[in-house]
Amino acid sequence: MSIKETFEKKGTWELVYVVGFYIPIMRTISDLVNNSIERIPLAIIGFILSVALSFGIYRIVKTKTNFTKSIVIIIGVVAISFLSIALQSYAKKVTHEICEICGFISVDKETHECQICVSKEWNDKLMTGYAGKEEYIKEEQLFWFSTESSFEKVNFYLPDGEKNEVNFLKSENWKPLVTEKEVIEYSKKDWRQ
Repeated sequence: MSIKETFEKKGTWELVYVVGFYIPIMRTISDLVNNSIERIPLAIIGFILSVALSFGIYRIVKTKTNFTKSIVIIIGVVAISFLSIALQSYAKKVTHEICEICGFISVDKETHECQICVSKEWNDKLMTGYAGKEEYIKEEQLFWFSTESSFEKVNFYLPDGEKNEVNFLKSENWKPLVTEKEVIEYSKKDWRQ
């Protein structure tokens, strides 16, 4: 029996389609939901969706050549992957706000904590020891943007957080309250010689 006959008779193409669609769908679900309890029903829905999608598309290409079947699965997986990127970006905008400290859209709406600089969102009742919100933001920004040596440049728009694993976006409307000169003055006390 040839490889082509094995693929056709044993349902291998159906399996390739199910797995091919299931993996990017599940990756999207796991990126969108942090809570494992919420992932269980979404995993079931994702599996049903991937089976339905894969069998639906496979019925259309069943009589086509293996090359065509391969191209269709590749295009499908790439399309789902691009869709997942758009969904992740949308989900972060829905579940996160702009951090006034670092400028990333990374403040969790539930915990009120930035996922990049780990600063808490301003709260009049909880933030004591500050003259006001502006003083708190300036102090946090001085710490966040401080440099480790006199050779290091202050960079308000691409701090270490830009390397974050979950790729939070930087707000285009955000502006720092501190100046580069203020950050350098603040940093001098910690510079290594």
